[in-house]
Amino acid sequence: MWEQDNYTNAGPLLTGSIGGEGWVGTVGVGCDYQVGSRWVIGALADYDFMNLSGSFKDPFLGVIGNQTESGAWAVGGRTGYLVTPKLLTYMNLGYDVPLFNRINLLSATPPFAPTPYFYPAHAYTSGFVFVGAGTEYALGDIIPLKRLFWRTEYRYASGGFVPGAYSAPRLALLTTTGSSTSPCPFTCSLTINKDVQTITSGFVWRFNFGGP
Repeated sequence: MWEQDNYTNAGPLLTGSIGGEGWVGTVGVGCDYQVGSRWVIGALADYDFMNLSGSFKDPFLGVIGNQTESGAWAVGGRTGYLVTPKLLTYMNLGYDVPLFNRINLLSATPPFAPTPYFYPAHAYTSGFVFVGAGTEYALGDIIPLKRLFWRTEYRYASGGFVPGAYSAPRLALLTTTGSSTSPCPFTCSLTINKDVQTITSGFVWRFNFGGP
C-alpha cells in the first residue's frame, strides 16, 4: 500500500492526502557472506511488479482519476543474524525508485466522461530510501532441496529519510496534446510525496558457491 500527501505550488495552498493498495510480486538477486558462525552481510537488487491503486481528486478542477504504482526497483545491503542454523533474521537498507503511471482525469459525476487533462507518469528518483526487515528459513527438513529457503519481508520506502530532498518531481497538469494548460490564472502543478509499504513472502534459492 502507499500513502500520499500533495500540495499545490502556486495560487491558494491546497493540500490533500490519499492512498492506494493492491498486489505486489518481487524478483531479485543478491549475494551474502557469512561472518563467523552467526552474522551475515550481503548486497541485493530487486524489482517489484505491482498494481497498487487509489482514487485521486484534482484540487484545481475537482475532477477525478485513478493513481497506480506499477513497479519499483531497489538496490541495497543487509545485515543478518542466524538465530538457529536454519533461521536467519535480517534488516536491510537501500535506494528505491517507485514508478507511477499517468493519471488520466475523468469528470467527477456519472457517466465519468474522460477530460482532456492528465498528470504524467513519474518516478521518484531523488532521496527515496527503503528500510526493511525479514526472515529466511531453510526448507531442507521439509522438502528435499537443501538450498531452498522461505523468505518473508516487510519494507518501508519514503523520501522523508533525506532532509531537504524532493522525493518527487513537480507534476504539471497537461492536456492530451502534451502542452501545459492553465484552467486557472496560475500554473497548475502539484508536489506529491509518498510513503510505500510492502509485505512479501516467497522462495529464495541459494547457490552457495564455495560454501557448504
